[in-house]
Amino acid sequence: MHSDPNTHGVGHLLSRTRRGLHRHGVAGCFRRAGSLARQQLYVHEAHRWYQLDIDWPRPTSRLPEGLRLHQAAYEELSLIEQLPTIGIEEARSRHRAGASLWMTLEGEPPETRPVFACWTFFDRMPVMAAPGGWLQLPDRTAGLEDSVTAPTDRGRSIGGPSVFAVFDRLAESGIRRVITKIAEDNGPARHVAEKIGFKEIAGMEFTKLGSRRRVDVQPSGAGLSSLLVDCIAG
Repeated sequence: MHSDPNTHGVGHLLSRTRRGLHRHGVAGCFRRAGSLARQQLYVHEAHRWYQLDIDWPRPTSRLPEGLRLHQAAYEELSLIEQLPTIGIEEARSRHRAGASLWMTLEGEPPETRPVFACWTFFDRMPVMAAPGGWLQLPDRTAGLEDSVTAPTDRGRSIGGPSVFAVFDRLAESGIRRVITKIAEDNGPARHVAEKIGFKEIAGMEFTKLGSRRRVDVQPSGAGLSSLLVDCIAG
């Protein structure tokens, strides 16, 4: 028996609306709606791009006892709702497109909970400044995005060991380098990236005003900085 796609769409919209009201309240929902509307008219982003060659020697670091790295299957994506990161619909869309969600888990089912998560992309990664919103990646290169530690677990030295464990899995599959971008004003995240071995390869500013867009890339001349100039600046 096939459901009516229009009915399914309405039901999904109502479900999202109820979740939004429960999480943010009426006033909060109006503020978020206004923010989204402004983002459609004006967007400004400033990022630093980093690269790490994962087949080079890097620090050895183990996850704290009781934690384990897990590559999420599609039916496990809902666990991400326990972390302050992207929503479940975006997670499903990414997974269907071939991206991998890695989670560091604590506890055993049914008490399992994620304490860290990140995404890796192959062939292409989402970049608002790139034409069509996607940056094409070279062979044996992965993109790392949306690394997040549960607020209640920050300070437990989970992020670094989790990322190293992901790199070990990527290396086993033939990946040789990882690139990632970090907001210009996110000093702590940039410090952590540099501490675990990432090298800055470029700075980037993206401005969108209505239908007009401007991208400025300042390459360092190292690593894949020329890729960013060619594929983002166009």
